[in-house]
Amino acid sequence: MYYYRDSDKNEIDLIFVQGDRLYPAEIKKAKSPENADKSFRQLKGAKGRVMPGLVICSADQLAPYSRDAWICPLTLI
Repeated sequence: MYYYRDSDKNEIDLIFVQGDRLYPAEIKKAKSPENADKSFRQLKGAKGRVMPGLVICSADQLAPYSRDAWICPLTLI
């Protein structure tokens, strides 16, 4: 498990690594966070395959968030 922050202050709360796969995750308080997956793009040049990420928040159910991320209720963790 890792945390990412670069010199431009882009950050990703958690990155889970399994083999050559990277799973980014953001943790937000809001039920419907905006642009929560924007920093996931920073991993595109990283070694390894970037998998769809999670936006962990107070949502009611698991749902698609964007092409590269899912909303994940905290209650599922």
